[in-house]
Amino acid sequence: MSAYLYGPIALDLGDGPVVATYGRDEQGRPFARLLLGEDSQQVAISLTRTPADTLTQLQEAIAQVAAWTQRQTVRGGSVMASPTLPADVVESALAHLDADARREHGNDQTAWTPSTWREHLLDLDAARLDPGWVITT
Repeated sequence: MSAYLYGPIALDLGDGPVVATYGRDEQGRPFARLLLGEDSQQVAISLTRTPADTLTQLQEAIAQVAAWTQRQTVRGGSVMASPTLPADVVESALAHLDADARREHGNDQTAWTPSTWREHLLDLDAARLDPGWVITT
């Protein structure tokens, strides 16, 4: 079975919110959905009949987009600079972590598992908070 589009959709998610809802409807039938945005700007994605492997693909795709978004922020430097953490120090630590991850898990990030992505993203977050913990050799 493939995805079924009920109508044309375009949504700039911005800062969300993103909410998972699941349970039973008024007739007692199970449902699961993701709600993106809010009020009149909300999009609901029904996941009730979605197989587990498709949900895993969704999780991996979100991890890939999150990593890409982080890399764009790193390149721009706009979020990275502060009086105590100059952007070049933080960016150097992030680049070192990225190189280490690619050496350990391979250059093809599409082949990384969700747990590999989670670990990598947590390392990147930690490096942003304290770039000194990254061991550079």
